Amino acid sequence: MPGPSILRLATEVAAVGELGAFTMSAPLVKRWLPRGDRPVFVMPGFLAGDGSTRPLRRTLDRLGHTTYGWDLGRNLGPTPEILDGIVDR
Repeated sequence: MPGPSILRLATEVAAVGELGAFTMSAPLVKRWLPRGDRPVFVMPGFLAGDGSTRPLRRTLDRLGHTTYGWDLGRNLGPTPEILDGIVDR
């Protein structure tokens, strides 16, 4: 079985870097984000799932918001199942 392509490997390395950048910037971001008791529905980017939004949801939870992941698996775009699932959430 061949290993991952260079492009695939590069995207994985970039993801680790992005998580590190988010973690390092969290103290600054917390100053700018509104505190409160608002519900926040967090949707993942295309082809991503709830795991990719976990750091953002944790930050918002710490600021007093109630966050909701989308619980629809991987974001495959506006399929009928996903659109119905968003309405149900």
